[in-house]
Amino acid sequence: MPHKFFFHNLSNRHAPYHKSSELYFDQRAILIAHAGDIIVTRYSFDLDYLSYMARFGFVEGITFLSPENSKPDRFWTEESFVDAVRKHVYSKIYFFDAYQADSDAITFAHTVGIEFEENVPIDFTSFVVLGKLEEQCGVFFLKKQWNEFFLRRGTIRFFDLKKDGTSASVCIFEDVIDYTTSEYAGSIFPSNFTAGEERIIILEASRILKVILKENYCSTMAFEFAFSSERHVIWLGIFPKKSGTFYAHEFAKRIGVQYYATRLIHIPKFIGRKFLDLYNPIVPLLFPINGKQRGVILYNVGGITKYGIFNVFVCGDDRGDVDGLVSILRMILVRP
Repeated sequence: MPHKFFFHNLSNRHAPYHKSSELYFDQRAILIAHAGDIIVTRYSFDLDYLSYMARFGFVEGITFLSPENSKPDRFWTEESFVDAVRKHVYSKIYFFDAYQADSDAITFAHTVGIEFEENVPIDFTSFVVLGKLEEQCGVFFLKKQWNEFFLRRGTIRFFDLKKDGTSASVCIFEDVIDYTTSEYAGSIFPSNFTAGEERIIILEASRILKVILKENYCSTMAFEFAFSSERHVIWLGIFPKKSGTFYAHEFAKRIGVQYYATRLIHIPKFIGRKFLDLYNPIVPLLFPINGKQRGVILYNVGGITKYGIFNVFVCGDDRGDVDGLVSILRMILVRP
């Protein structure tokens, strides 16, 4: 079976609402890579972090590539780096795996001579396309910039979507909202949406999906939605990409846990610090606590030093256990 070449830079790098800290979110592929795969990142992984991830078996046999002199957001155009990548993939078979197959990813794949495993998607995010889908599917799309006032939001994700409309799995995640900023702060699985709400979500998403499949797109698809105060579903966007919920779900399957949550954490006191400065205070909370399938796993730590941001995956015996671990984690990290 061909190995994968992971190029998981975030999409929308040049959008007006882009956050510069997101340019460092390119280390998540380590959660889904296997021996023989290649992971490309803007900056090299912290060696202490790789030692930490090795305990989960996520490092052995994986090749990590990053440029020596990284440009701010276009390191993949560096001639020396492109040559290095070509040498690694020469005479071997890899599939190009991108966070989202945007123009930069497509160009880079062609430059180094690696094919995409899946169809390169059309742009489902434009307002024109959303308007057409709205007419054909009888659903409502929010056709303006992302709206942060919806406090009940979520994502329905179709994993390994096939051309006939079948999917390896369909999962509904609930977004976690930071009530001080009204911004996205993570996800919960299983969600707290009622069975009736989930039925509505699946019904409307299935109608949208039938139209999308006519475009011959297959692979992974995320539909982001919110509930209005009247409990109507408002669709926020359709994204042919691997969002944060994708990595968490695949990781949960690998370690065999059912209840989990993710958090995007920003703590300014960690600016200028290293991975071990984050790791050492929370050792008692790290997975697996007392050898059980519960605890905290640190990942996507590339932005700690410059921005004080990172992700955590928290799993537990049930929803209450997960919430309790998240609360203790925050209390420890924000202490002076």
